[in-house]
Amino acid sequence: MTSQVDNLLNNYSETVAKLARQTSKFVLDNAPEVEEKVQSGWKVITYSYGKAFCAVAPHKNWVNLQFYAGAELNDRAGLLEGSGKSMRHVKIRSSKDLNNHLKLLIKESVSLAR
Repeated sequence: MTSQVDNLLNNYSETVAKLARQTSKFVLDNAPEVEEKVQSGWKVITYSYGKAFCAVAPHKNWVNLQFYAGAELNDRAGLLEGSGKSMRHVKIRSSKDLNNHLKLLIKESVSLAR
């Protein structure tokens, strides 16, 4: 984690900051070659392969894992929420939410960004 990530997460409760770090690690573990960047204006941590494919967005009581092309993903487990033109998100409320279904969404999202 970079100091920019730490600076962003200092604005949240210890619980949400820890969950955001776990979610970020989960993304990096499943897409190890990605670029991690803090978008301070949007208060998110983005991940990209030249093109952004997902972001970790801390909230007051949970973390959203946002997928920029979420509407195109094959969401077999029904995890994705949202009704925008393309973006969808998964609410991460505990580390138990970081599961194999989410791993598949990350991997598919990476393949769309390449």
